[in-house]
Amino acid sequence: MSEREHKNTDGETESPRILQLREMLKSKPDDVFLNYAIGLEFAAIGQHAHALGSFKKTLAIDDQYLAAYYHGAKSAQEIGDQDSSKSLIESGLAVAMAKKDMKTHQELLFLQEDFGFDEE
Repeated sequence: MSEREHKNTDGETESPRILQLREMLKSKPDDVFLNYAIGLEFAAIGQHAHALGSFKKTLAIDDQYLAAYYHGAKSAQEIGDQDSSKSLIESGLAVAMAKKDMKTHQELLFLQEDFGFDEE
Protein backbone atom coordinates (compact mmCIF):
# COMPACT_ATOMS: atom_id res chain seq x y z
CA MET A 1 0.00 0.00 0.00
CA SER A 2 1.46 3.35 -0.99
CA GLU A 3 1.57 6.39 1.28
CA ARG A 4 -1.35 7.90 -0.61
CA GLU A 5 -3.63 4.90 -0.24
CA HIS A 6 -5.77 4.38 2.81
CA LYS A 7 -7.78 1.50 4.27
CA ASN A 8 -11.47 2.09 4.92
CA THR A 9 -13.44 0.68 7.86
CA ASP A 10 -13.92 -2.59 5.96
CA GLY A 11 -10.15 -2.95 5.59
CA GLU A 12 -10.31 -2.28 1.85
CA THR A 13 -7.73 -0.08 0.19
CA GLU A 14 -9.03 3.19 -1.20
CA SER A 15 -7.31 5.27 -3.84
CA PRO A 16 -6.49 8.95 -3.42
CA ARG A 17 -9.28 9.70 -5.90
CA ILE A 18 -11.85 7.88 -3.76
CA LEU A 19 -10.62 9.73 -0.68
CA GLN A 20 -10.94 13.03 -2.55
CA LEU A 21 -14.47 12.20 -3.71
CA ARG A 22 -15.50 11.12 -0.20
CA GLU A 23 -14.26 14.44 1.13
CA MET A 24 -16.23 16.34 -1.52
CA LEU A 25 -19.36 14.29 -0.78
CA LYS A 26 -19.25 15.39 2.86
CA SER A 27 -20.25 18.88 1.81
CA LYS A 28 -22.43 17.81 -1.15
CA PRO A 29 -23.90 14.38 -0.31
CA ASP A 30 -26.64 14.69 -2.94
CA ASP A 31 -24.40 15.73 -5.81
CA VAL A 32 -25.34 13.45 -8.69
CA PHE A 33 -21.99 13.58 -10.47
CA LEU A 34 -19.92 13.01 -7.31
CA ASN A 35 -22.00 9.94 -6.39
CA TYR A 36 -21.68 8.61 -9.93
CA ALA A 37 -17.94 9.34 -10.06
CA ILE A 38 -17.20 7.53 -6.81
CA GLY A 39 -19.19 4.56 -8.14
CA LEU A 40 -16.94 4.45 -11.19
CA GLU A 41 -13.86 4.63 -8.97
CA PHE A 42 -15.09 1.76 -6.79
CA ALA A 43 -15.88 -0.33 -9.88
CA ALA A 44 -12.43 0.36 -11.31
CA ILE A 45 -10.76 -1.22 -8.27
CA GLY A 46 -13.19 -4.13 -8.07
CA GLN A 47 -15.24 -2.92 -5.09
CA HIS A 48 -18.50 -3.59 -6.87
CA ALA A 49 -20.74 -3.67 -3.80
CA HIS A 50 -19.65 -0.11 -2.96
CA ALA A 51 -19.97 0.85 -6.63
CA LEU A 52 -23.52 -0.50 -6.80
CA GLY A 53 -24.47 1.47 -3.70
CA SER A 54 -23.10 4.64 -5.26
CA PHE A 55 -24.90 4.05 -8.55
CA LYS A 56 -28.17 3.37 -6.71
CA LYS A 57 -27.74 6.58 -4.72
CA THR A 58 -27.08 8.44 -7.98
CA LEU A 59 -30.38 7.14 -9.34
CA ALA A 60 -32.24 7.94 -6.12
CA ILE A 61 -31.12 11.55 -6.60
CA ASP A 62 -31.71 11.65 -10.36
CA ASP A 63 -33.49 8.72 -12.00
CA GLN A 64 -32.70 10.18 -15.44
CA TYR A 65 -28.92 9.69 -15.08
CA LEU A 66 -28.69 6.93 -17.70
CA ALA A 67 -25.04 5.96 -17.26
CA ALA A 68 -25.74 4.92 -13.67
CA TYR A 69 -28.17 2.24 -14.89
CA TYR A 70 -25.55 0.73 -17.17
CA HIS A 71 -22.66 0.76 -14.71
CA GLY A 72 -24.92 -0.20 -11.81
CA ALA A 73 -26.12 -3.26 -13.72
CA LYS A 74 -22.52 -4.26 -14.46
CA SER A 75 -21.50 -3.91 -10.81
CA ALA A 76 -24.58 -5.84 -9.66
CA GLN A 77 -23.68 -8.62 -12.07
CA GLU A 78 -20.10 -8.68 -10.74
CA ILE A 79 -21.33 -9.40 -7.20
CA GLY A 80 -23.92 -11.93 -8.37
CA ASP A 81 -26.95 -9.73 -7.74
CA GLN A 82 -28.93 -10.84 -10.78
CA ASP A 83 -32.17 -9.22 -9.61
CA SER A 84 -30.62 -5.76 -9.23
CA SER A 85 -28.76 -6.11 -12.50
CA LYS A 86 -31.90 -7.07 -14.40
CA SER A 87 -33.97 -4.36 -12.71
CA LEU A 88 -31.40 -1.67 -13.48
CA ILE A 89 -31.26 -2.70 -17.13
CA GLU A 90 -35.04 -2.76 -17.47
CA SER A 91 -35.44 0.63 -15.77
CA GLY A 92 -32.60 2.08 -17.82
CA LEU A 93 -34.17 0.84 -21.05
CA ALA A 94 -37.44 2.57 -20.15
CA VAL A 95 -35.70 5.85 -19.30
CA ALA A 96 -33.53 5.71 -22.43
CA MET A 97 -36.59 5.12 -24.60
CA ALA A 98 -38.50 7.97 -22.94
CA LYS A 99 -35.53 10.29 -23.50
CA LYS A 100 -35.13 9.00 -27.06
CA ASP A 101 -31.49 8.14 -26.27
CA MET A 102 -31.10 5.30 -28.74
CA LYS A 103 -27.34 4.92 -28.18
CA THR A 104 -27.77 4.19 -24.46
CA HIS A 105 -30.84 2.08 -25.20
CA GLN A 106 -28.77 -0.06 -27.56
CA GLU A 107 -25.92 -0.36 -25.04
CA LEU A 108 -28.37 -1.56 -22.39
CA LEU A 109 -29.88 -4.05 -24.85
CA PHE A 110 -26.40 -5.44 -25.54
CA LEU A 111 -25.75 -5.69 -21.80
CA GLN A 112 -29.10 -7.43 -21.32
CA GLU A 113 -28.16 -9.93 -24.00
CA ASP A 114 -24.65 -10.44 -22.61
CA PHE A 115 -26.10 -11.25 -19.19
CA GLY A 116 -28.69 -13.59 -20.71
CA PHE A 117 -31.69 -11.62 -19.46
CA ASP A 118 -33.29 -11.46 -22.91
CA GLU A 119 -33.84 -15.22 -22.89
CA GLU A 120 -36.31 -15.20 -20.00
